[in-house]
Amino acid sequence: MQAISIGHAGILIRTRGITIVCDPWFEPAFFASWFVFPRNDTLPDDVMHDVCNPDFLYVSHLHGDHFDTPFLRDRMNKDTTVILPGFPTREMERTFSRLGFRKFVRTADGTETEIADGVRVAVHVETSITDGPGGDSALVVSDGTSRLVNQNDCRTNDLSALRAHGPVDLHWLQFSGAIWYPMVYEMDETEKKQLCVDKVESQFSRAMRYVESIDATTVVPSAGPPCFLDEDLFGLNMITGDETSIFPDQREFIRRCAKFFPQPRPPQRPPHHSRQQPRRRQMQREVDRVITPRLLPAQRITKRQRRIRHRTTTHRKSRRRRQHFAEFPPRPQRRIFPHRRDVIEHEWSAKTPRPRRHHQQAAERQRENAPVSERWRSTPIHRPSVDVFPHGAQTRA
Repeated sequence: MQAISIGHAGILIRTRGITIVCDPWFEPAFFASWFVFPRNDTLPDDVMHDVCNPDFLYVSHLHGDHFDTPFLRDRMNKDTTVILPGFPTREMERTFSRLGFRKFVRTADGTETEIADGVRVAVHVETSITDGPGGDSALVVSDGTSRLVNQNDCRTNDLSALRAHGPVDLHWLQFSGAIWYPMVYEMDETEKKQLCVDKVESQFSRAMRYVESIDATTVVPSAGPPCFLDEDLFGLNMITGDETSIFPDQREFIRRCAKFFPQPRPPQRPPHHSRQQPRRRQMQREVDRVITPRLLPAQRITKRQRRIRHRTTTHRKSRRRRQHFAEFPPRPQRRIFPHRRDVIEHEWSAKTPRPRRHHQQAAERQRENAPVSERWRSTPIHRPSVDVFPHGAQTRA
């Protein structure tokens, strides 16, 4: 499926060998006070041919910036099949008939209709006094592999209705206002500014709810905002964001989307990969290329299993050493230096307390009271402590 924007809310859809044109607007509307900007009358020839000669035509509602009467009357092929929303009245069908269209596909609200081989459409209708005699509508197009939702100006009350047809790939959505309130009303400037801020926040809050509910892969801001080129009205364009206006542009919409729906960060590479030796990485790549494809599926190991096996093999000795010293903390080691016969206490760790002073004094008194011939037997340098040796080993002098 391919979707091409042709200006404002207009879309040209190409899928499975057919074309669908939505809301084509080229001629100025509302007594020539509204017109498409930037201009869309210089589209490529192949695009313009498909716009004027589509297989199906869909117009969401009868507003002048969506239902372009001069263009439909003078340039649109009358053999085109018109997809009609299921409005309570037939005002739209009668309007198309007066323009010369004779082929219609009448749809029911929210019900899928197959219009071509493998292509199904569903039109969701919303009726409101502000939308004219019929109402407004949204279009869902599915071709079996992709799905597009053209919501345009339609303010759907049931947020899950458009999502009920399945996952959505493209979501075309209006986000900006299209009324004059409160900019042209006479009131206090501070109050008018606050009303504009509240209106903009309300518009974005509604648009973010639609984006979150439909949860499409790609969201396309469309159907606005208006652009004012007259010198007297140029101040209504929202350029810096401080203007008294309710017409933010697409940049603000994208910024809001990035704020409300931040993109997940890409997964970081494990730090132990950078510590592997280049030769080892080269050997492992050779193993993956030559040996691994020849192994049975049960004999193959994943990269995660390989990393776990490498860590287990490399750190097994260190782990055993830590476990041993956790059970048998190091004690002071007794050493005898060749230039003196007395016992020197040597401390291995700063955390190990030194022997108490009265123990040293008792050992000295025992050596002094013993006979000279037996004095060396009372020296404990030949009887090391059992705790010094691992696994409970016993030693004798």
